[in-house]
Amino acid sequence: MTQNKNITVLIVNAEAEEVKAITIGFRAVFPGCRVETIYSPDETLDWVSRHEWQVVFLDEPLLQSSAMTIIPEIRKRLPNSAIIVQTDRNDISTAMQAIRAGADHCFYKKSPTFSTEFPAAAKALLDKPDTLAQLVDRSVDAYLRLSEEMTEIVYELDNEGRFINVGPGVVKLLGYTPEELIGTHFSKVIPEDERQLAEHRLNERRTGDRATRNVELRLKPKASGETQVESVEVELTAMGRYNQQRQMMGTVGVIRDIRGHKQVIQQREAQLRQQFQQREEQLGQEYHQWEQQIEQELQQREEELQRQYKQREEQLAQEHDRLKTDMQQELERRRTLQQQAQEHLQALQRREEELRLEVKQREEQLAQEQSRLQTEMQGELEQQRQELLRREEELRRELIQQEERFNQEKVKVDVYLEEELRHRGEKLREDYQRQVDALSQDRHRLETELEQKLKQQQERIRQDAQQQEDKLNVERQELESELERVLQQQQNHPNSSGTVLLVEPQATVLGVTRTLLQQHGYVVVEASTALEAMAICKVFKSPLHLLLTDVARPGTLTLELAARFMEVRPEMKILFLSGYVTDSQTHVDLVARGIAFLPRPFTPDMLIRKIADTVDVTDVASAVDVDSIRLSALP
Repeated sequence: MTQNKNITVLIVNAEAEEVKAITIGFRAVFPGCRVETIYSPDETLDWVSRHEWQVVFLDEPLLQSSAMTIIPEIRKRLPNSAIIVQTDRNDISTAMQAIRAGADHCFYKKSPTFSTEFPAAAKALLDKPDTLAQLVDRSVDAYLRLSEEMTEIVYELDNEGRFINVGPGVVKLLGYTPEELIGTHFSKVIPEDERQLAEHRLNERRTGDRATRNVELRLKPKASGETQVESVEVELTAMGRYNQQRQMMGTVGVIRDIRGHKQVIQQREAQLRQQFQQREEQLGQEYHQWEQQIEQELQQREEELQRQYKQREEQLAQEHDRLKTDMQQELERRRTLQQQAQEHLQALQRREEELRLEVKQREEQLAQEQSRLQTEMQGELEQQRQELLRREEELRRELIQQEERFNQEKVKVDVYLEEELRHRGEKLREDYQRQVDALSQDRHRLETELEQKLKQQQERIRQDAQQQEDKLNVERQELESELERVLQQQQNHPNSSGTVLLVEPQATVLGVTRTLLQQHGYVVVEASTALEAMAICKVFKSPLHLLLTDVARPGTLTLELAARFMEVRPEMKILFLSGYVTDSQTHVDLVARGIAFLPRPFTPDMLIRKIADTVDVTDVASAVDVDSIRLSALP
């Protein structure tokens, strides 16, 4: 018999509750056994090759379609191990496929007796030597177990075609009791015209993919008197059974009554046809109603569009009349301006004529004066003549400037009229743009005010942070002084088992773990985060023998941070506790880096033993006169 402490169990399951129940069940039968769990079907074969597992427990829903291909590989690598499969399908075909592939037992995990049956089955498999006869008995026991649990009829034939086992369902199906059929040839329940077919179906000799699966066959019920009994239609799954020397031992198969199933299918087809017809009529009515509704909505929409069109025509007509009136007014004003310009031109022409007459009169006067004063005032006359010429030039320039101003005024009037008509069309756009500009200004003003408030808030936060930092520095100095005092007091109590740095953010878990460690003589230094633990490692002057933490949770350590801790404290060992680490690569990385690992769930004794195995205390720490050391205020 295998010693319990040497039993190794590999569980392939992704459901935490099921893993917990299976672990408890195995440890109840095999105290001290080693249980390992993997959560991914891709890692199964890799883990199988790592160790000589005595029991391999497989979850068929997790493996899905690859279950029947993995089982032969496991059996090939672990020929003497017990392979147990659990399934959530109460289907004889699944169980038979598992046993056919090489499993020792297949259990329905929703059965009320599941938690007590699979450990007992594993114990029975491990307690028996693996002789040929007992391997055969094991296979028979598995088929007998299936016949008791499943609703289908499981039967077994020897190599000559005689029944050696029949499920109790045969009484209801054929009227025979199992005792009446055991020892008789299978042809007893086969009609004459079906015997040749039954030889290759009911008495199947092949295995694997070539075996009979879900084929129909007719069976002959037990006759009662002279009454003719009709044949029963069944569905059949069968395969040949061989020993390890590939000697034929008989046939194992499953019989399912499909009469009620066919009736249910026919009734369901009739029901579906009736539902389809009703649904088709309903859809026709709904389509007709929908079509009428669409026509009404289209008619209402057309009337509404006509009303809107008439209203728009009236608005356009009013706008046209208004624009026409404005245009007439503008044309009238333009005529008035043109008339004023013509009157101004005539006034200028009259002024020019008057100036010419005046110049002519002045010239005549000058000629008379010149002849009279020619000898006396030759120089003065010459000056007056020059003055007159200059005056004449100025008058001409003034006349030209007046003509230019008149032309410019005329152009301005034309441009003004055109601009006025264009501005009237752009007035609405300008009003809209002014509103947009006003909104932009308001938005800019609000953004400026918000930025000012944010700057003020940041300044307040900076001041508060500075005050908090000053306060923390003061508290840190006080705590360092207190720590020095506690360390001096430790020298009077040389009974400790070592110093443990405990990193745990949850207060409840922290208190329970601290009490457990102190009861076993360990000095506990607490930290709630990885950052706080690093600060403790840098300022703590006594040796730290172990860092105990829960990995893969927020605020706890990672593999990268663990490497930094080992650099700061080379003498300190690290022990990870976790129920979240599921992949094998993480386990390998932990071992490669010299980090101990204890998976959840575990007991307090297991934790203490793991710590004792991990920590080798050569420089024994001193116990303290307080419950624990806490440096939570360290930055």
